[in-house]
Amino acid sequence: MLKKIILILVLTYSFSSIDVVTTILPLTDFVEKIGGSHVNVITLIPPGANPHSYEPSPKQLQQVSNAKLIVMIGADFQFETIWLPKILKLNKQIQGCNTSEGLEKMDTLEKEAGSTSHHYSNIDPHVWLSIENAISMVTRIQDALILVDPENAEDYLQNSILYITELQSLQEELTQLRRESNQTSFLVFHPAWGYFAKEFDLEQHAFEVEGKEPSPKKLMSIIKEAKKERINTIFIEPQFNQKAAKTIARELGAKVVEMDPLAKDYIQNMRKVAFAVFGEK
Repeated sequence: MLKKIILILVLTYSFSSIDVVTTILPLTDFVEKIGGSHVNVITLIPPGANPHSYEPSPKQLQQVSNAKLIVMIGADFQFETIWLPKILKLNKQIQGCNTSEGLEKMDTLEKEAGSTSHHYSNIDPHVWLSIENAISMVTRIQDALILVDPENAEDYLQNSILYITELQSLQEELTQLRRESNQTSFLVFHPAWGYFAKEFDLEQHAFEVEGKEPSPKKLMSIIKEAKKERINTIFIEPQFNQKAAKTIARELGAKVVEMDPLAKDYIQNMRKVAFAVFGEK
C-alpha cells in the first residue's frame, strides 16, 4: 500500500504543470511552444476581445492568484498598465517576465494618407509583430521558465531552440518573398503593424488617426494617396468597424484582409500577413 502511495506521489510530481499567465494570445503561443506539457497557460485577453477595454473575469483573477509566472508584453501596453498592479496584489509571489525588455521601441507612427505630416503618440506596444523581436521574446520566456521551474530546464532549452529555428526559417522565407515583391506600402485601419513594416522595409499607412475614423473628405484624400502608391490590400482588425475600409477598397479595387495582431498561431499569422502584402508564391 505504501509503495502505491509513493508511486502516485512520484507520478503526480513528474507530470504536474505550472500555471503561467499571459496577457495576449501570441505570448500564449510562445509559452506553450517552449513549456510544452510542463505549463498550463491562462490567457487574460481572450480571442476577439478589445485589449483597450477588456476586464478579466473573476475566474481569471482566481487562476492568477495561483500562478507562478506572468508573461507580459511591457512597452506601455495599456491593459498591463491597468491590471498588473492589481494582479501583483492578488499574488505577491508571482514572477514577472517582461518580454520586450531590451528591445528597441517605436513610437506609434500614424501617417494619414494624403498628408505629409506624421503624428507621434505613445510607444507602439505591438513589438511581437517583428520576427526578430519575437525571437528575443522567446529567449526571455525560456529564461523565465527555467527560473521558476529549474527541474525542467533542459526541456525548456531544447523546445526554445527548436521554435527559434522555426522562427528563423520563417524570417528567411518572408525576406525572400519581400525581395520578389514590388510592394512598398500597405493600408491599415488601426496602426498595429509598424514593427512588421520596419522589419521588411515597408511603409504603413493608417486611416484611423488618434482613434478616430476619417471624415468623407479625408476618405477621398486617402483613396487618392492609395491609388498613387498602388496599394492593393487593406488590413482590418476584428475589433474595429469595417465600413470605412470597405468603402476605400471598392474605390481602389483592393482586397480587404482581416488580420488580427492578437491571433494565437504566430507563425501562421505572420505568413498570412506577408502573403497578403507581398503576394503568394
